[in-house]
Amino acid sequence: MREKYVKVIQESETLVRRLLQFAVQNAALTKILEIDEDILGTYNFEDGVGRVRLYWAVIGFVSQSLGVKPEDLGMVVLVHELAHAYTHLGVDADGRIWSKFFHEDRRILEGLAQYYTDAVVNRIGGQSEGLGIKSAYERLTQHQPETYRRHLEWVNKWHPEVVRAAMLEARNGASSDRDRFEQSLEEHAKRLRVRGDLF
Repeated sequence: MREKYVKVIQESETLVRRLLQFAVQNAALTKILEIDEDILGTYNFEDGVGRVRLYWAVIGFVSQSLGVKPEDLGMVVLVHELAHAYTHLGVDADGRIWSKFFHEDRRILEGLAQYYTDAVVNRIGGQSEGLGIKSAYERLTQHQPETYRRHLEWVNKWHPEVVRAAMLEARNGASSDRDRFEQSLEEHAKRLRVRGDLF
């Protein structure tokens, strides 16, 4: 009888330890992802060279907390940072390259990177080997601050050509605060007459 109680107590102790570890891990994940800065990776443009850096220690912790593979989350972060490079240095049809970010409003900067990340991840996620990447993106996005989720409205509402047109307008010197950018999306949608089902 005593052995039975000892076993139950040991199982309970194991369960409590796991629950505490889970609670601490989720609290840490929440705190980490509440940071409205580049914590998983960065894109920088210095001395005329664009550089992408991935922070594997943080990616490893966050992936474990989200229940996804580190390489899948790493791919999501890489796509996001390359999207920053695209929105920063993408060449237009006339061969022009812009030399600055949308400094005035990070919500546009991150919104555009997330918008294009969503497009790439959904294309990759449509293939069986890409399912882990799509899952990592979706789980990460659920926990990120509003700056990194605003694009979801754009994804559901705006055709890619509308977003591209608004981005080009902002890059050409139009005011680039988020309100003006979203007004530009509305204007370009009317002008380009693209609404409804996107794909």
